[in-house]
Amino acid sequence: MNINTLKGKADAGKLPWLQNFLLRLKELAGEKGAPATCAVVLTALPERSWLAELTRVGWVKEAPVSIVFCLDFFLLKQACPNDLTFHLDDLLSFVRGISLTAQMAQEAACAAANLGLRHALLHQVLGEAQAVRAHLKLPPYVFPVVVLVIGGEEIPEMKKNSLRVFMEHYEEPSAQEIAEATIWWQEKEAASSTAWPTAGASRIASRGLQTALLEAGFNFWTAATLPEPEQSFWRREALVSLRQILRRGPRKPPLLARPALCLNLARLALLAGRVEQAEKLAQEALKTEPTAPDVLASLAVIHQYKGDLDKAAWFMDQALAQAPERGYLLFFRGQIYRRQGLKEQAKLCFRRAVEKEPTLKSAWLALAQTWEEDGQFDKAEVVYKEAYQAVGPDVTLLNNRGLCLSNLGRYAEAKLVFQEALRKKPRDPVVLANLALLLGQQGEFLPALNYYNQALRLRPHDPDLLNNKGFCLGKLGRFEEALRCYELALKNENGDLNLLHNKASCLTRLGRYKEALECYDLVLRLNPTDSSTLNNRGLCLMALGRLREALECFQLGLKLEPNNHILWGNKGACLFKQGKYTEALAAYERALAIAPDELAYYSGKGMCLDYLGRAEEAVDCYNRALRLA
Repeated sequence: MNINTLKGKADAGKLPWLQNFLLRLKELAGEKGAPATCAVVLTALPERSWLAELTRVGWVKEAPVSIVFCLDFFLLKQACPNDLTFHLDDLLSFVRGISLTAQMAQEAACAAANLGLRHALLHQVLGEAQAVRAHLKLPPYVFPVVVLVIGGEEIPEMKKNSLRVFMEHYEEPSAQEIAEATIWWQEKEAASSTAWPTAGASRIASRGLQTALLEAGFNFWTAATLPEPEQSFWRREALVSLRQILRRGPRKPPLLARPALCLNLARLALLAGRVEQAEKLAQEALKTEPTAPDVLASLAVIHQYKGDLDKAAWFMDQALAQAPERGYLLFFRGQIYRRQGLKEQAKLCFRRAVEKEPTLKSAWLALAQTWEEDGQFDKAEVVYKEAYQAVGPDVTLLNNRGLCLSNLGRYAEAKLVFQEALRKKPRDPVVLANLALLLGQQGEFLPALNYYNQALRLRPHDPDLLNNKGFCLGKLGRFEEALRCYELALKNENGDLNLLHNKASCLTRLGRYKEALECYDLVLRLNPTDSSTLNNRGLCLMALGRLREALECFQLGLKLEPNNHILWGNKGACLFKQGKYTEALAAYERALAIAPDELAYYSGKGMCLDYLGRAEEAVDCYNRALRLA
């Protein structure tokens, strides 16, 4: 096992027991064979604070050491002989690797216990794998599994897990066991545990986990097994790639072009979702022309679609060996690198592609987008400028450049670029939508509405367009029209949390509190940890006079966000309406400690002091409010 102290070396010296513990950990790892686990040790306060926020477990910050155990195939991938296929990224190997990593973390926990150290294992990192990988800068084929927290006095005593033991065969649970399990669920629900999310939150977490696995190089999530719209996206990408290869590749005369026929049939098979048939047809073409670049490249595209990136890379390298001058093949090779998470190699391929073919728009776009994925929008903007010189005023390039300039905060330039794109193609709904979004963000709601209406004439049921149009209408105080937008969007995106939240906000503004409450309840059933919705639901309940329930909403929100001044202020208002002036005063003071320049909190605090008979202090608060008005 490889142990990294990449984070927090400065604080490690203050922990005399840590070195002995790490030595013991390496001894435990020494008998495990191939290096398939690594551990990143976090000791610095900023790192512990980050982990506490990520896991939503406050006492993690107080513990001096946290160790992130990761499945690590990176070294094995690098050492794999060139003539062998790296096979450790399939599902079975991944599950075995996760099991070994968890076992190592458990043995480390036992070692900590033997040293008399308080400890806890946290599994939340799997649900936040993307954030963990980005923060720890993990390379491909390295995946976070579990965190071992050690040495904090604040670590609570862990409850023992119940274990049902059977002899010979499984037995149905008894009534008492079912009752105990029911109590367990009730406790989890009351605690709003993030470890057991609702169905909606689980779907979101699953998509995030799937994305993190793909970014890490674990490609057993093949395109054929992905849900829509992900599967449709990759199939569309593969079909576009195959069409480009077939159009660009030189072919023999029709009578002798059986490989060309096979490749065209492979494209049609892929269009119908018959991936294995597409691969079989391409292999048949390969038998006739084993060195044909277009055949080799087609097989690479098919394997890329299946998620087998190692094979895709091998076939594309063979194609490039036969035709190194073809820029579009270099572009495809860069796309494979990009999916493998090897972005520097991808950028190099894209750059070489545009050097070979300066008008290859797809390569320019991919190069710019790869910089954008790294958050380096300034470098992406340089690429878009180069592309403009090489390709000309292409609508897609202009649209993406406009988005890039928006991310750089150069809104006036972005607006001009979008307008240039519309002069080229006035009825492009994507450009119309992006220009409308930019104008709305700048507070130009009426011009934004004009562009949204133009885009909606082309895409009348687009939920994003309807949602954004509703936002502009709401900002203009036209809540009835905004509500119609949200309701129309929900017909196509039933259960979308943002749309439900926006619909509820509109209903609240229109005084239709009972209908708004139904929307908020539906949002919270899908995502019970949404503090914004809890706050808005509380305000709705206050308007209905249901003060006790409103107070519960604000308190639940504050458990999730203890430093949210809006929740503290609304809690104060709710307590004041209940006549609990002392408690309301305390809530307003907490709000002012966080947001000391908020007029409403001074006003609320002043009223509390007034009702408590502390007139001089109340006058001082009212004066502060007047100065802020």
